[in-house]
Amino acid sequence: MNEVIAAEAAADPAGRIPLCLRIAVTGHRDLCADDAALTGAVAGALAQIESRLRPGTSATPVGLAVVSALAEGADRIVAWLALERGASLEVVLPMPPGDYLADFESATSQVDFAALLAQATTITELAWAGERDEAYERAGRMIVDRSDVVLALWDGRAARGRGGTAEVVSYAEQQGVPVLRVGIEHAGSSGPGALPVVAAHLPGTLGPLGDEAFGQLDRFNSKTVDLTVQDPKHLVMPGGLDTGMPPQVQQLVAYAQPYFHRAERTARASQRLYLVLARLLYALAGAAVVLVATQIIFLSKHPRVVWAEVVALVAAIITLAVGRLARPHDRWIAARYLAERIRSGVFLAAVGASQTAPEARPAKTATADPNREWADRAFREISCRTPAPPVLAAGLPGLRQLLLRAWIDDQISYHQKTAARLARRQRQLTWLAAGLFGVSALAALFHSMNILVKPSEPDFWGYLSIIIPAIGAALSGYGAQREYARLAERSRLMAFRLREVRQHVADARDLAALQQAALGAALQMQAETADWYDVVRLHDFEVPA
Repeated sequence: MNEVIAAEAAADPAGRIPLCLRIAVTGHRDLCADDAALTGAVAGALAQIESRLRPGTSATPVGLAVVSALAEGADRIVAWLALERGASLEVVLPMPPGDYLADFESATSQVDFAALLAQATTITELAWAGERDEAYERAGRMIVDRSDVVLALWDGRAARGRGGTAEVVSYAEQQGVPVLRVGIEHAGSSGPGALPVVAAHLPGTLGPLGDEAFGQLDRFNSKTVDLTVQDPKHLVMPGGLDTGMPPQVQQLVAYAQPYFHRAERTARASQRLYLVLARLLYALAGAAVVLVATQIIFLSKHPRVVWAEVVALVAAIITLAVGRLARPHDRWIAARYLAERIRSGVFLAAVGASQTAPEARPAKTATADPNREWADRAFREISCRTPAPPVLAAGLPGLRQLLLRAWIDDQISYHQKTAARLARRQRQLTWLAAGLFGVSALAALFHSMNILVKPSEPDFWGYLSIIIPAIGAALSGYGAQREYARLAERSRLMAFRLREVRQHVADARDLAALQQAALGAALQMQAETADWYDVVRLHDFEVPA
């Protein structure tokens, strides 16, 4: 189940995440690279894709990459032509290179394969159980899953074996991936003819992200972030420094650190702004009631004081508008979601584990969340370039301790502290609101019974019976928006589940078992993070009721 991913691309030192439109290649193996009509049609297809490519920005460049298995024929024709146009090459091998070379009979073909492999920016080697057709089928699906558009050099006929061109095209259509076909005419037994025809049903603009999602990622990349601050909260592996990280894992952490740091800093800064605006919004709503009550009870001869209420209400409207326009809530949850996925990805790569099942593509619906869309895509861009250290060099005990001390124990501690902190805040708000309503009830009682009331003085008890419920309602509204109790229970449950996961990691007696346990931990954390995202995304700025 293992994949080995090698990468030459270095991390952006500023943690900015570039985008790449990936072109999956599939097609027949009996095509000739010397066929001028064929290569011209392929070049035209690549130019058509390039002409529809979304333009990038200085902070978020958008490039082209070809994803290929480097089989003979179509795969290599497209790869060479794409490299000539400045595209990068990402390779998915259905089996180890030594076994794969057996498919290439001539020495020239093997040399051509090696030359292309040397120019690849990433190489993904799938585990192989000895069945070639199954390996080709898995590789074909993975190539489609990683890509945004499929370029098929195909005669339109049914596949002649598992993993054939027709199956790859069918799978792409099922997944909603656009297919650009270069039609191949076969002339009976004499092989393919030289009359290719390009048939396309491509969207007007090709891009890894939609307009709004691209804008959110570009804003994330454009933000100036000081990555020199060595705060443990901004480290992708805060507990790893005292676990004796092997040099290979240090290389992996060094690669991921700038991306994690940018996501973490963005999440914390956006969360702070969101909380300030949310608290201010509820405070201003309560203040408006207090001001008008003060004017009526104590300053009835000074009607201009009512303008203070107007100012408070206008300030509340401005605060709401700023919160909606600046969107700190969206940036907070999207950056937090990305940071947690990067953290889990680092530990999976450190032990050589990976998720062989492809991620589900987001549905293209009117309710699709562009913030989740850009965060998912950003993680894919980071992970596809992640260098893979030789995990065996670290030793099983060292890897187990790395997972336990630097990852799982750290997450258990985080969720335990979070559950306690949120539960404490919920209790504080509950008791404060209850106390305020109790005082309000007492004031209303005194007011109704004329206790300590002098006709010549302002109605103090009536004043308290008005403003205290308003303050209590503002506190209750803020607490309801934050959902402290619900989120505290989520963290308690997550800490319990992680303790079970910890036991699986501790019990692992070989590398395969450790990788499986690490994958289980990552899936558990990813599910929790996604669920947290879906809950918190509903808590955007609203007018206080």
